[in-house]
Amino acid sequence: MKFVFGLIVGVGAGLAASYVLANRDEEEGALGSLQVNVKSAIASAKAAVVQREKELWTEFHERVPAPDQTTIA
Repeated sequence: MKFVFGLIVGVGAGLAASYVLANRDEEEGALGSLQVNVKSAIASAKAAVVQREKELWTEFHERVPAPDQTTIA
């Protein structure tokens, strides 16, 4: 009985793995949609980083006065 149960679980795991790892178009399949979601998340994160950097530089320039050019020399 344990052998039959193990065989069924093994076949199910094999089918699930073959479904996920199958070579499909980028827009099809679980792996392709996961790649699209990850790429989209990375692009959103990069855009958020750029926006936050701009905000921090603006805040920095508001808080720290520009150096007097006559005192640097």
